[in-house]
Amino acid sequence: MRIMKRAVRYIESRKKHPSQERLTIGNIYIVEEEKKIAYGTYVYRLKGVEGWFASDSFSKMESYVAISDKHPKKGDACECMRIFLEGGTLKLEKCEPERILEVEEMGNNIYRVNTWKKIYYVSVGYGGEY
Repeated sequence: MRIMKRAVRYIESRKKHPSQERLTIGNIYIVEEEKKIAYGTYVYRLKGVEGWFASDSFSKMESYVAISDKHPKKGDACECMRIFLEGGTLKLEKCEPERILEVEEMGNNIYRVNTWKKIYYVSVGYGGEY
């Protein structure tokens, strides 16, 4: 079961098409639907953008759930611990210190933190060490 939809970053297309004028290079988009149109060739329908777009115009973003004792700030290094399941056990792993490009407060001390390659859904706690 997929809880979060795929996020992709628009990196530009080799083939020019008028529909691409609705996209901004470097922006992150959410894939609403994905269709295979030929062997190894996919097109995406993006949330909030009309039309279909070739998947080779995008890089896939990795998404993680994480915790932190610091509120994320644009321009700072992302300081958090990634939470993942390994062999039926929850594990913590320090996140790479990537520069934060965008922060969106989602409510209840949860933030969506965008770096160039990754998206972290960060729950900010109230102190303590991890």
